[in-house]
Amino acid sequence: MRLLLALLLFVPAQGAPQVVVFEGADRTNSKLGDVLSGTLRSYTLANFSIRPMEQPKGGPPPDTDAAVKAAKALGATFAVTSEVQKVTIADDKKSTRATVRVCVIEVATGKMVMDELSDGKVARDDPKAAVRAAAFRKVSHMFDAFGARTKAASRPRPAVAKEKRPIVAVLEFVDKTGEADDPRGAIAGDAVWDALAASEQVQLVDPARLPDEPVGDAASAAKLGTKVKAAFAVFGAVTKWEKGGMNNTATIEVRVVKVDTGEIVASLESQGESVPWNAIQAAITAKTDALVDAVVAPACTACKKAAKTPDLCAKCGGCKTCCKCR
Repeated sequence: MRLLLALLLFVPAQGAPQVVVFEGADRTNSKLGDVLSGTLRSYTLANFSIRPMEQPKGGPPPDTDAAVKAAKALGATFAVTSEVQKVTIADDKKSTRATVRVCVIEVATGKMVMDELSDGKVARDDPKAAVRAAAFRKVSHMFDAFGARTKAASRPRPAVAKEKRPIVAVLEFVDKTGEADDPRGAIAGDAVWDALAASEQVQLVDPARLPDEPVGDAASAAKLGTKVKAAFAVFGAVTKWEKGGMNNTATIEVRVVKVDTGEIVASLESQGESVPWNAIQAAITAKTDALVDAVVAPACTACKKAAKTPDLCAKCGGCKTCCKCR
């Protein structure tokens, strides 16, 4: 009875986006396209903010125009296409890496609102698991493209010219939860990167220039930061993962190290509770302001003078003197 009530409460609203996930293509000829699109589809089915539609028959659409035409015929708001681009099994058979492409098309305009590559890695000879891991890393970005994930707003800040923004390297987090299939450490790093990028206060090092292995100590983080000429490096760990009925809970630790001195200038712990794919992002979002404050001195949006974070208004970012909200 409780489950039925929960399902009724979470029926998507009439204005919810209608999403069709097409069968995935596979450039590797390994018959993994269905694994990729099946993973993406399973998460759309579990997201109560959207209306998933049945997958059309006939295989992957040959191009964007074909996907838009088929999605329009179904009455979909968004179309998701995907492709397995590469699968590599290590010589010792102890790890598998997959690269996938995930695209979201706004059907009404034909505009590609998301077109991203994702890498997934598992510690065994298992191409399917590697593809699923790569797909999982892009689920939240996919929902952002649908407009189906709400991000907590951070405190307003004074604009900073790009050339004056500090350079920050965000490293892959360590996963201490003991479950190797889900790339939680990589997802935590991705979430920090997204949060800092949205702040428009820092310059971020291209992830392609950084190792795709987790970093767990300040010395290693500072060393990598030096190589890419960053002023700060961010590293950390996912320390806990608890499964619930409708939601999961993630606990994370985040460290910010000043590269030239090796000093840890911020040490944060956060807990986030959300639907399974979003618990880590929720934990990171809760600490966005503290993360930005660690690398950019907090200041009033009006007079631009430095100020302590508690003295700045959460609505306008003004100090006690300039704020008109209080």
